[in-house]
Amino acid sequence: MSLMVEICHSLAVPQAGTLVLLNGKRLAPFGIQTNSGKENNGVDLEFLPLAAIDRIELLTDGASSLYGTDAIAGVINIITRAESKGLEIAVDHIRPQGGAAQSHVASMTWGRGQLVKDGYSFRVTAELSKLDA
Repeated sequence: MSLMVEICHSLAVPQAGTLVLLNGKRLAPFGIQTNSGKENNGVDLEFLPLAAIDRIELLTDGASSLYGTDAIAGVINIITRAESKGLEIAVDHIRPQGGAAQSHVASMTWGRGQLVKDGYSFRVTAELSKLDA
């Protein structure tokens, strides 16, 4: 599961016909005008910190009967964590064999309130990541 999160993070989903959802709601695609013409529409997943993601649901075959023509190639549904209480700090260092392409990720999440019990849930998540050559 974490491998899929790392694959999807920091990438725009370029394949036309793939619908990207965040907690079941559509994310708006963007298009970039370049010197050689228009770039394919995609969804920028850079704004989502990994610490806020609970799981990613994938529907790999066409789902146009449920979601419309945006989902011809499949659906990616990113589910964020519903509640967090207190302070959580996580630090990760990835060092592949040979030492090339090391990465460092640090995240901090603070939450208060439980939606069912208190009627509200407030969460703040910050993440810092660095990838070496």
